[in-house]
Amino acid sequence: MRPYNKNTVELKRVFVIPTEQGKGIGTVLVSKLTEWAKELGYKKMILETGELLAESCHIYSKLECV
Repeated sequence: MRPYNKNTVELKRVFVIPTEQGKGIGTVLVSKLTEWAKELGYKKMILETGELLAESCHIYSKLECV
């Protein structure tokens, strides 16, 4: 995570190695990072991803990070 401004943090580069993908690890990681951001007082989390990263988009949408 990287501070974006006073109330916003940006989620940067979350990776799960290929042999462990599809096991829910990415979802847990992003969920924990979201909790941590809230604990730190951030009100909003932003991220930048592309359409080619469909798995990432799915996780972020599922966790309502966007």
